[in-house]
Amino acid sequence: IDGTANPTQLITAGEIWVGSTPASAGTLDLVNTTVTANNWLAVGRGNGVAAGSTPNVSTLNVTGSTLNVVNLSTGFANGLPDNTGTQNITFTNSTFNNTGASQIGEGRGSTANITATGTSVLNTREARVAMGGGAVEGATAATVTLQNTSIWNVGTEAAISFASVGFDGGTGTLIVKDSAQFINYDDFSLAEAGTATGNLIIQDNGKVTVRTALLGRGADGTALVTQTGGAFANRGNFVFQIGVSGKATYNLNGGTLNTFGRTDIARNGTSVSSLNVSGGIFTHNSTAELLHVAPAGNGTLSVSGTGQVASSNGMYVADEASGVGTINQTGGSINIARNVIFGQNGKATVNLSGGVFSMRTGTTDDVNFVVGNNITAQATLNISDTAQVRLANNASLRLGNTNSNDNVVNQTGGSVTFYSDNVTTVGGTGKVVIGRGTTTGTNTYNLAGGTLTTSSVTSEAPTSVSKFILNGGTLKASGNSTTFVQGLAAVEVNGGGAIIDSNTFNVTVVNALTAGAGTGGLTKNGAGVLTLSGLNTYVGNTVINAGGVTLADNAQLRFLLGANGVNNSVTGTGTLTLDGDFLIQNVAGSIGNGNSWTLIASSVNKSYGASFSIPGYTKSGNTWTRVDGANTWTYTESTGVLTLATGGVTDPYTTWTNTYFPGVTDQNIIGRNADPDGDGSSNALEFALGGVPNNGANGPKVYNIQADGSVDTDTDKELLLTIAVRSATPAFAGSPSPTAAKNGVTYTIQGSLDLTGFSTGVTPVDVVAPASAPTPPAGYEYRTFSLN
Repeated sequence: IDGTANPTQLITAGEIWVGSTPASAGTLDLVNTTVTANNWLAVGRGNGVAAGSTPNVSTLNVTGSTLNVVNLSTGFANGLPDNTGTQNITFTNSTFNNTGASQIGEGRGSTANITATGTSVLNTREARVAMGGGAVEGATAATVTLQNTSIWNVGTEAAISFASVGFDGGTGTLIVKDSAQFINYDDFSLAEAGTATGNLIIQDNGKVTVRTALLGRGADGTALVTQTGGAFANRGNFVFQIGVSGKATYNLNGGTLNTFGRTDIARNGTSVSSLNVSGGIFTHNSTAELLHVAPAGNGTLSVSGTGQVASSNGMYVADEASGVGTINQTGGSINIARNVIFGQNGKATVNLSGGVFSMRTGTTDDVNFVVGNNITAQATLNISDTAQVRLANNASLRLGNTNSNDNVVNQTGGSVTFYSDNVTTVGGTGKVVIGRGTTTGTNTYNLAGGTLTTSSVTSEAPTSVSKFILNGGTLKASGNSTTFVQGLAAVEVNGGGAIIDSNTFNVTVVNALTAGAGTGGLTKNGAGVLTLSGLNTYVGNTVINAGGVTLADNAQLRFLLGANGVNNSVTGTGTLTLDGDFLIQNVAGSIGNGNSWTLIASSVNKSYGASFSIPGYTKSGNTWTRVDGANTWTYTESTGVLTLATGGVTDPYTTWTNTYFPGVTDQNIIGRNADPDGDGSSNALEFALGGVPNNGANGPKVYNIQADGSVDTDTDKELLLTIAVRSATPAFAGSPSPTAAKNGVTYTIQGSLDLTGFSTGVTPVDVVAPASAPTPPAGYEYRTFSLN
């Protein structure tokens, strides 16, 4: 029908069928005309053919025309088992008005292609693309392409209508490219029901605007959004869900995605969905609703390349106990205005290896960065490579908020930095809190690389196990603090060592730095003074590269003596102020006249306070001396060197080994670290505690005894510790861990109430001999101890 020469208007009260039998297809061309049908427009109606026959192709071309209908159908089976035909509709610079339903790809097996080009405008009500045959699911393919400046309006503000792409087994695709637009005033669904597949492709400057986005709506459906340009947005404060009950994948490679209400990735428990942002900008604009990753399902947010993610509110990962949420960031940026919770009630795994992750940039309210929030939550945060985590406006990082599971931060690279303002000034009151409230889980921060810049690291949970492991990463101060590291169950120094940068500030580590896995030491960088006030037992070197280190009164530095000249020491070029104690332990030291061990290198600018001491040693001037039989140990403050004079007397250890291994020189048998009887106790331990080195059934003499000790005046029994020590060992002295030395052995008794730290006070009491061995071995005597 061509109205080019003579404008034509056709009005029919009936239906318009283009191809209506299995045997024949149909073609209708409308050119510069107006057609109004007060009923159905059916293209490819009942065009199914027998198996093996060539499918029919029915075509409707609308050019420069207006087509008004009440309903639209393509691929209707018309009573046949299916419709194997193909229906092609092209609108070119035309207007299509449909006041009823649009059912595109209606019959099972049909293929529909609708293209709007030029300035075409499609005005429809409810629309389904690729229906799959209704109740009987089947393969149906339908594609709608909007190009040039064409527009498809589904519904109006006054008469809202839904749109569905992929329904009951059908595969539907909506392509919006060039400067075309798709506008939907109600629910927009991809893969609405059954085993449907729904695809949305946005290219160039194409624009998609919907009220409610339900992508992957059906439990068995699969939705895919591929956006390389243009814009996708929802209207008002309605929800935007990537994965309602089914599977949805949104790949944002360019353009913009804007949401204005609650936004979910994997809303329900059956959903496995993801949002992948490698380019373009995703903005969650609501200040009243949150951005949710895996609220109940299995959801993933991935950011890479130049992709940008921003939220005007907070982000929750794994809201419900069934939620399993993952965030992967290798580049780009994530900017969350308010709180970030990894693991609200479910399980969250966050991997940050590149890009910038910022939070609390839009508020000064009391919101935080939480790893593992409520009681059923469990969260792991991995920070590596070049990732940057920025906590603004005095936000804190809370690891294990009020839950009972184990949560962990593994930092092997990158940076975590706290700011007093909106990511401009480093500092403020933001801190790392490992364990909080009534949490009973184990919460661990592994600092194995990168830099953590904070005001402090602490715990607010007396019932939890809060561990801070220093293993090669840098802990950097953002301000002065007398509680820089404090209140933790354990601070362990692993093989990578503790690296602390005071950054021009004066800070105090209250917790003891204890020995973990490996022989890591302490490296002090940056101007300012680092004060150690705990009973430190790490076994590596202490290196002062800049500023100073102060050992506070009653604090402890531990030195382990090995062979002649082999020991851990304090080195560097900084300042060392000693007000505390040295714990010198001869664990494998060589007993030889003239042997020496440098405890403090000459390059260190050292000074000694009045409270400095070496338990077991006697001070005279600037030297400290311990006489142990024929062995005289001398520490000289001015040189920092410990020397040994044996006086020509045989080493008691050598005499002892000769008793059991006469004439043997093999160090694998008689060496201090050897264990010739294979009982798990070294020769040094057997020598110290009355064991026999060639009898695995006669090991060190250590007994726990329940008896009324002399620690108090009542008659109640206490749990006591009785050990065998070398005869004539001096009285044990010192607090909280009494010590004594004899025959090259230094005994130190440490106590604990919970086995997570050993700083509880111990008191020597009257000897209570074990009933099973009331007489100590020859050359030994018993000593007994009680917790204070």
